[in-house]
Amino acid sequence: MKKMKKKAWACLMALAMVLTMLPGMAVKAEAATSYGLWVGDTEVTSACTRGEGWRYEAVTNTLTLNGFTYTGVGTKASTEGNSGGIRATMKQTLNIVLVNDNNIENTSDNQKNWNCGILCEYDLVISGDGSLTVKGGTGHTSHGISGGSLTIYGGTITAVGKAAKGSSGIFMRNDVTVNGGNVTATADTSSTSTSRGIECNKTFTITGGKVTAIAKGLPTNSYGIQATSAIIQKGGNLEAEGATRAFSSKKYPDGYEKGKVYPKKDLTTEMFIFTAPSDLKYDGNPKNAVVNSKDDISYGEITIQYYKNGAKIEGIPINTGTYTVKIDVAGNKDYNAISDLTDESWTFTITHEHKYQYMHDDIEHWQQCTVPGCVYSINREKHSGGTASCTKKAICTTCKIEYGEIDSQKHVNVEYHKLKPATCAVPGVAEYWSCSECHKMFSDAACTAELNTTEVPALKHAHKTFTEAKKATCTEKGNRAYWYCEDCELYFADKDGVIDTEKSYDNAVGFDIAPLNHSNVKKQEATTATCNDKGNDAYWYCEDCGLYFTDKDGVIDTEKSYNDNSSFIRNSLGHDFTKQIKDEAHMKVAATCTSEGEYYYSCSRCGAISADATFKVEKLGHSFTNYVYNNDATYEKDGTETAKCDRCDATDTRRKEGTKLVAAPVTYKIIEGADGTYTINADGTYTIRANGEFSKFVSVEMDGKVLNSKNYTAKSGSTIITFSKEYMSSLSAGKHTVKVNFTDGSAETTLTVAQKDTKDTGKTDAGKKPASKSPKTGDNSNLIAWFILLAASVCIVGSLRVIRRQRRR
Repeated sequence: MKKMKKKAWACLMALAMVLTMLPGMAVKAEAATSYGLWVGDTEVTSACTRGEGWRYEAVTNTLTLNGFTYTGVGTKASTEGNSGGIRATMKQTLNIVLVNDNNIENTSDNQKNWNCGILCEYDLVISGDGSLTVKGGTGHTSHGISGGSLTIYGGTITAVGKAAKGSSGIFMRNDVTVNGGNVTATADTSSTSTSRGIECNKTFTITGGKVTAIAKGLPTNSYGIQATSAIIQKGGNLEAEGATRAFSSKKYPDGYEKGKVYPKKDLTTEMFIFTAPSDLKYDGNPKNAVVNSKDDISYGEITIQYYKNGAKIEGIPINTGTYTVKIDVAGNKDYNAISDLTDESWTFTITHEHKYQYMHDDIEHWQQCTVPGCVYSINREKHSGGTASCTKKAICTTCKIEYGEIDSQKHVNVEYHKLKPATCAVPGVAEYWSCSECHKMFSDAACTAELNTTEVPALKHAHKTFTEAKKATCTEKGNRAYWYCEDCELYFADKDGVIDTEKSYDNAVGFDIAPLNHSNVKKQEATTATCNDKGNDAYWYCEDCGLYFTDKDGVIDTEKSYNDNSSFIRNSLGHDFTKQIKDEAHMKVAATCTSEGEYYYSCSRCGAISADATFKVEKLGHSFTNYVYNNDATYEKDGTETAKCDRCDATDTRRKEGTKLVAAPVTYKIIEGADGTYTINADGTYTIRANGEFSKFVSVEMDGKVLNSKNYTAKSGSTIITFSKEYMSSLSAGKHTVKVNFTDGSAETTLTVAQKDTKDTGKTDAGKKPASKSPKTGDNSNLIAWFILLAASVCIVGSLRVIRRQRRR
């Protein structure tokens, strides 16, 4: 009896030990999953997705940095591998979102490996509104950021490669694309290899934001940006500088001349050293100033120009005075050319000792310095002494120069001349007095009234009478104009209102004109009245008598005359403004997108345009034809595109189909039922569980074909799929591929379908639990535990039965 009790207690102890082991087994089955990412010194796993200043979302593979700071030797993927303050070994794109200020510095000085601020095995995308300062270490290779491809959408990013054998602010094996943000990438001096602000093995592209790339160090292999294929600027602000060149690539931005800076820099006076002439005493020799570039940097040829009193002088200054120096610099591939560059300190003054000489004008004399450029003078006073005559000025007793005015009243040796009378044809001579010194003539003996001439003009028929011309009329005679002279009693013809003395006549008979008798009559043909112009009947007009006559069968009718033509005039018709023409000439107000247009009516007869009668036309409406994508798509919805009206400033924004951003598909896992086996006609339903959110579940595929939902049930937690027994029995024996699809990725596993053993006795499986109640395929640890528990229970029950039998005995 005692032995039986001991056996029972042994069974109970075994059961207790099994129960104690079960939690450990469960923990082992649910070990944390590594995501291939280290933030600082922390490995990111399914059990650790956040820390101070950072958090990680596995579904979108997004790392958000919010006030994150790290300083240390970084993390390596292997014992001897490269290190990074952030290290990513996953084979998918890592998204980093910046919030607030973040700092990462690798302090490693490893002499064999790369020491990086951020190191990714695959691609990297950076966005957000915060800032990130990231520095590589020293030693062998220093990279601020390193990886596959890099795309930047926002944030203020400073990437620094420190002094090392090879240094790059940013190094990427593929492309670098900047669509926004402010990026500064610098590389310190490289001791033996290369120095690159930004380096990529394919194409560098900037479409927006600002990029500043600077490489310091050796004069060879030092480039602001080095891209193997091309450097492309489609937008944004790009600046680069390198000790060798700003850029190194097969294709460059427009305007780059393979200089050390891009874009070219403007020159300022601080870049030059001005040296004034050493000897500034006037000696008749040129005084050269010198302007050189600082630090022996070449800015192109320098041409020096000199200015005095704001005016440019030719050659080099010689004369006294103050001069300003300006330079013209030709520029080169690094610096822009400039003209008239100067500074307020770029001046010098040439001085001298005075040397005097008398100078004068009409009023004064003075002693003037004769040194070129000097305007100093002394002893200025008015002229004095000497006497003027009618031909000479007075002479100054000091400077011996004539001054003042000639005395026109002081004449000598005056001579008298008698009068000689004039006739109609011959001039005479007047009485006058003349001066033998100035040769002037006067009308009086005192020589006070000067004469311009002594000639008395010929009378030239001065006492002539003019008879005006009289036109002959159609009924009376007339005469030509003529003159009669009372002095010579002769008649002369008129020539343009002036007497014609070429020929004279004894009487006026030769100037008579016979009557005209309507000899200069003209017919006015009949005309038809128009909108603006009057019409008329046919009539005749005589230019001689100025009268109008009726037309009679094409011949003038002189029986009756008229003083004007009003009897023959017919009034104008006036305009008929009824015709609508829509062109620029008729437009009063142009139709716009939102308002009606207005046009003036046109005359239906002559085409004249009315000044007030108008008609209106419909408004045009907006015309949106040229839509431009706004680059605002997100992962949740399509972006928009905007067009400006072809005629006005109105705009229209609409959704641009197909532009929604597509995130990299998420690889989910089958966490229960993975790689399981199903036996036909032996097992019931079959269940698997994926770690994707049930809200994102889409469908199930078996061997690449989407299943009808009637073949399975789906429920949450995370996503549980249970295949019906009917469907499972329909599958062929062998290995099948099961795929669970979500909106942002999928989970995949294999399923082996086996036939029931041919040696089966034929007994039904009524005693077996349904597959849905069985332990999940692949969860081997829990299954073993339950089998141990079942065996222990059988032992205990058997022991208890034996004890009872012993008692009964």
